[in-house]
Amino acid sequence: MCVVLLAFAWPTATSRVENLPGAVVGSQEQVDAVTQKMPEHLLELHPMASREDAVNGITSWAVCGGIALGHHTTESALRSAEG
Repeated sequence: MCVVLLAFAWPTATSRVENLPGAVVGSQEQVDAVTQKMPEHLLELHPMASREDAVNGITSWAVCGGIALGHHTTESALRSAEG
């Protein structure tokens, strides 16, 4: 019984998220500030020209989510698993 439970639990215990594709909108200074605080290899950031480009990337499944860095606000968006 323990072997069966271990077989199902092992992948969850040993898996980790790496290099998720994500869109980022903002100045290079803003992007650098965000990436310096992020764990290494967590996201593979794709610079986008505008928030609309980031939303299009999310809806076309090119990226998993996006971060729009503004002067006074920061907005994030994620796609759902449903599509």
